[in-house]
Amino acid sequence: MAKDKGKRRLYRIGEAAAALKLKTCVLRFWEGEFPQLEPLRTPKGQRLYREEDMRLLRRIRSLLHEKGMTIDGARRVLSGEMGLPSPRPQTPTVSVAVEENVTVVSFPAFCSTAFFLAVCSLSGAGFQTGGSSCRAGGDSGKRKSASS
Repeated sequence: MAKDKGKRRLYRIGEAAAALKLKTCVLRFWEGEFPQLEPLRTPKGQRLYREEDMRLLRRIRSLLHEKGMTIDGARRVLSGEMGLPSPRPQTPTVSVAVEENVTVVSFPAFCSTAFFLAVCSLSGAGFQTGGSSCRAGGDSGKRKSASS
């Protein structure tokens, strides 16, 4: 049962997890992933979650489990909601190399599919995908198929 301290309710980690239908290890993990989540600690180190912690945990659960966001995406949403500076978006670095009359374009995995297709289509020679790179044919203008 939750403890009453004045008008503030405090939940031990097991109580908070049960109320949220989560496992205690999930709450501990989220504590490391979301800097906004800082439960109180007893002198023996036991976590005590306040009502505001419970609201934050419900919001995190909603973003991750119901909306299907990644932890990084949920972290960015919460940073914006709490007035914290959101992490700077990374600028993609594209590298281009020519191997055996084939142009190889590589870029970081965080790039979107739209970015990938836009970069690959710049050559106008068609492309075949493989990992996080695309291979565009040389001057021939013929499309490369996945089987060639």
